[in-house]
Amino acid sequence: MQGLINRVIHHLLICLLVLVSALCLLFNYRLFTSESCVTLIIFNVFFVSLFFQLQGKLLTKTALLTTGNTIGLLWNYIFHEISSTGNALLGQSSTVSSLLPIPSLLSFG
Repeated sequence: MQGLINRVIHHLLICLLVLVSALCLLFNYRLFTSESCVTLIIFNVFFVSLFFQLQGKLLTKTALLTTGNTIGLLWNYIFHEISSTGNALLGQSSTVSSLLPIPSLLSFG
């Protein structure tokens, strides 16, 4: 009976982590541009293609995927705020991405 409860909890945690990953994609699409959501989708496609080749438990691999999506969402939020601040200070005609070459290479948003 204890093993059954542990398996149910294990599967519920996996479902929760997949839900958090899906919510990261949804929030990224709704809050930022669609291009920034594409970066997370590409990350997910690459990660899922390696998902079954990685060694380890399913819960650990799902937690890695969720961590990557959360970091991607936070990175897009930080870059969006930097761009918004630059546009507010320098005007809409200026390109803030030219001031920040490394973040503009890593993110579309």
